[in-house]
Amino acid sequence: MILDLFQLVTFILLYTSNCIWCGEVTSPLSEDWSFDQLIPKNYKKMRPPQVNGEAAQVNITLALKQLIAANEAEQSITMDLFFYQRWVDHRIRLPQDLDSITLDSSWKSKLWIPNLHFVNSLSNTPVDLLSNPLYIELANGSHFTMATRVIVKLTCHMDLFNFPQDTQICNIDLACVDWSNRSVNFFLDKFTMDDLDDFPKFEITDYFIEKCSFYRGPDFPCIRVQLELFRRISYYAIRIYGPSCLLTLTSFVGFWIPALGYPARVAISVTPLLALVTQQMQINAEINVSYVVALHIWMMIQIFFVFMSLIEYVFAIVYVHLVEEKKEYLRSATYRLQCTADSNKVSHAIKLALNKIYGPVDWFKNPLDRNKIDYVARVLFPLTYILFLIIYASIFVFPWMFSKYL
Repeated sequence: MILDLFQLVTFILLYTSNCIWCGEVTSPLSEDWSFDQLIPKNYKKMRPPQVNGEAAQVNITLALKQLIAANEAEQSITMDLFFYQRWVDHRIRLPQDLDSITLDSSWKSKLWIPNLHFVNSLSNTPVDLLSNPLYIELANGSHFTMATRVIVKLTCHMDLFNFPQDTQICNIDLACVDWSNRSVNFFLDKFTMDDLDDFPKFEITDYFIEKCSFYRGPDFPCIRVQLELFRRISYYAIRIYGPSCLLTLTSFVGFWIPALGYPARVAISVTPLLALVTQQMQINAEINVSYVVALHIWMMIQIFFVFMSLIEYVFAIVYVHLVEEKKEYLRSATYRLQCTADSNKVSHAIKLALNKIYGPVDWFKNPLDRNKIDYVARVLFPLTYILFLIIYASIFVFPWMFSKYL
């Protein structure tokens, strides 16, 4: 039994010494082979594994695990990526009795490894995919696979004119700065995405893979993945569109309050105006761009309608005093002689329109309760506001919806 225990301990020590550089071996090691023999003496890690002068081929798989942030003011997008590279290096071969081995990150300084960068990284130093690989696997003799996980912030040039009914195109640009296409060719075999429904701002509706160019010139390999980001509007509908629309409609309620109700009429116009101005300042802080976007137009129109409701109240007060002071004068012969036919036609047309809406009304009997300015505003302001909603939706909302759902 002591002899068996001694043999077991010896086997464990030998196995550990052979695997000091590896994380996993999928088949037993031969007795006369060690990891020191993996790299030949004439191996040059600075040279790509070309065969007969042909460029080495590196196949890439890119997996998007999560969208972390999208910053409109910074024009950037942050994402979590898994990156897999596969290539064949015929200068290195495993023994036939080994199926595969997994090497730790220290082997990246001993082997030739394809070096790619995110050229549109927002940081001053381009993100290096060799900085911290998860593992390096050698299988089937000379086939290498390297996996890397990276959280990267990339530039994304966003056109926010239609914001928040906008669709953005953001790029993932991968390029090699060390070797030209004559030495190494890169191919993006597969691009996958996890379920990204939990990202609140955007959803990815489509993606495209194409070649690109960067500052080293067209002879150096560059791969681009274009992501089509469709903005989720529910956040802005609840936080901006809904409240601002209700504030504007609230100011229209003042047209049904008698003209002498000064506190109520002023409060119901000034309070929504101040609330909308505050909301506009918050939007400007969130969207720091030097041009007008759709949401700016929306907020400016809301403020305009509320402001005009306040101006309407001024005209209503003036109308009351005008009727009281000139009631007799308007019926005099002198006024009838001075009144032109055109003004009579306009006044008569307005009266006919109001009578069709409200019925026969004596506008001079009690101008405080039957204020012609308020009666006109009760119809004119809502109709004009509905017309604005139709125009705004036709220009900004409907094309955005059709691009997604049709």
